[in-house]
Amino acid sequence: MDRQVAWGTVSVGLALGLALGVWAGLGGPGLTTVRSQILVVWTLAVLIILVGLQRSWSIQHRIDLLHPLVAPLGYIALSFLAPLWVTLVAGDPVRALSRETPISVNTAALLGLGVLGYTAGAWCNFSPSRRERASLGPEFASTLLLVGRCLVLVPLSIAIRDNLAGGVAIRGLGQLEYTPSDSLHALLGIASLAAVVTILAGQAVKGSTKLLAPLDWVLIVSMILAIGARGSRSDAVAIMLVLVVAKLSRRGRLRSLAAGIPVVFAFIVTVLHYRNDQLGRTTDEAPVTILLGDMSIAAFTTGATAARVPSSFDYAYGDTLLAGLVRQLPSPISVPLLGPPTDHGAYRFRQIVGYSNPDGGLGFSIPADGYLNFGAAGVAILCALIGLLASWSYPRMDFASGSPIGIIYPVLLAIMPFGLRSDFLGFNKNILYPVLIVGLAMIIARSSGRKMLGPYRHRRSERDTELVDVD
Repeated sequence: MDRQVAWGTVSVGLALGLALGVWAGLGGPGLTTVRSQILVVWTLAVLIILVGLQRSWSIQHRIDLLHPLVAPLGYIALSFLAPLWVTLVAGDPVRALSRETPISVNTAALLGLGVLGYTAGAWCNFSPSRRERASLGPEFASTLLLVGRCLVLVPLSIAIRDNLAGGVAIRGLGQLEYTPSDSLHALLGIASLAAVVTILAGQAVKGSTKLLAPLDWVLIVSMILAIGARGSRSDAVAIMLVLVVAKLSRRGRLRSLAAGIPVVFAFIVTVLHYRNDQLGRTTDEAPVTILLGDMSIAAFTTGATAARVPSSFDYAYGDTLLAGLVRQLPSPISVPLLGPPTDHGAYRFRQIVGYSNPDGGLGFSIPADGYLNFGAAGVAILCALIGLLASWSYPRMDFASGSPIGIIYPVLLAIMPFGLRSDFLGFNKNILYPVLIVGLAMIIARSSGRKMLGPYRHRRSERDTELVDVD
């Protein structure tokens, strides 16, 4: 009965929070200021996070911070709205929001709608797959580990090559060029995450009590350091986050999160300082300001897009979203086949704000791409699709399943911080390609296991036949 009373209290609070959230999104009386809109959305997010904690407890009898309504929702609410709060409420402009490009007065309401959209998708309760886990032998695990360790050598080699060739990469250099080097850089991020997930899956199938073997730690840490040495952060951060997710999915204690997340934050800040120092730039921002600056892309691009669409530019009406699906082919194939990618959201944004510097980029974001296509409804719909993917893949998360479906949710969480700062095209690629590579590794492992077990099964069959003849 106590649990029912508690659940009823949370539900009432949720209903009130939802009503206030919708009221704020519509600019209701008394809730038309940026301060009030942000506070209402954050209050709503806290209420829903409590619901997510209760849901995870009722299913697993433990608090699971990985639940779609917990950590992912908390990050989205914070990253979408915290930079706006600091810039517009506290009066201290954050990196991207300090540009002279004007942003819409409705930016906070639009991003609040994005939080509500994600919540609506993540609210759905999907049952875990009823399929029984396939019987996977030690040969499968060994092959998966071997493939994963070989895959690590690909991004590691690319990162070392970049360091030897030109040192720290200048951010945005050659933004509008499409060369083989660009394909290698894209492969670095895709292959690095796929390699680590493959190794984690191999260790899980093997039944190891440790997250990684010593050899795996050496390879992965070397890869992270090599990526950081070339001035990159997103690819290395995705690797570290998937390690944290894997640890927590093994019923890791909160201290795993308490130890892992500060390391990720420290890496982000350190690499930014290192990159600027190597390029002769000064960085006097505090670590918190640096992190807020990284998060400010969503607010800036959404606000800048809403300020000029549809007043100066028409809605895209799904064009950039369609391009994001069609251009899932690798660039060496899609560019000769479809031409330079001038039809996706990030490129269209350059035209909207009149930015033509070929050696610089402004980034883009999922809510901005949604607004560019269908206005406020597009923000809610695109964020809801991400929430829907999260709620569907979460109950299927299982590194030891031997199926690529089991690793979709960890990949989604790993790419989320930088994926939300990408357009629809980039977000999809960052999930699809690692999952496909891990799936291919699993196919290879299954094939190898059958070949290795074939002679054994044949000999066992002959032995059983002999025993029957004797009887």
